[in-house]
Amino acid sequence: MQDILTAIAYLRGRFPDAPIKVAGLEDAGLWTLLARAFSPKVSRTVVDVSAFNNSSDEAFVEKLPVPGLRYAGDFTTAVVLADASPMLIHHTGNTFKTDELKAIYRQLGSESSLEVSNETRKASEIAAWLLRH
Repeated sequence: MQDILTAIAYLRGRFPDAPIKVAGLEDAGLWTLLARAFSPKVSRTVVDVSAFNNSSDEAFVEKLPVPGLRYAGDFTTAVVLADASPMLIHHTGNTFKTDELKAIYRQLGSESSLEVSNETRKASEIAAWLLRH
């Protein structure tokens, strides 16, 4: 996660007026979703969750061994702490639950800013989504 935050800080320092758009693919997707809590003013985010089972403690231990992460609210807390900028969460399969994340965006009045897809998006689709204004 620190590498993602360092890259965002570097880009923000080099290009202070440019919109920052972040894509986390495969294993970096979950870390990108967590990093959003600490990286304000990211204009668009794409997160590949690789059909991660976010309701399984065992999955967290195997894939995201961060002490206390589940206790602190895991991805739900990360989304609450981030601004409600446009986010595409894809490759959810039938295992990555997004109801709470959708509810957060809805409560913030930004329901249309969160897009969720069960399937993996192609690189061309991700690029086109990131280039939207």
